[in-house]
Amino acid sequence: ASTPAPPPTSAAGSDAMTIPQFRKISTLVLPMEIPEAHVKSLTAGYTKRQASALIEQLMGGDFSAFQEITEEETVGF
Repeated sequence: ASTPAPPPTSAAGSDAMTIPQFRKISTLVLPMEIPEAHVKSLTAGYTKRQASALIEQLMGGDFSAFQEITEEETVGF
């Protein structure tokens, strides 16, 4: 019997979000004026499936994933 491979330590494998997916997400959030650094930190470690779900959500007009960031940042100013 072969021993199962250990689970990956990060999503940065073949299943990781692709660069075109990241660009699509960045483009979709442009109207919200979210810096690319925030987009990167929010989507760090995303799989292709997670990125795809986020793209569909954004295309449907649901920006809740990013609104949390902007609200947290404006608190205390």
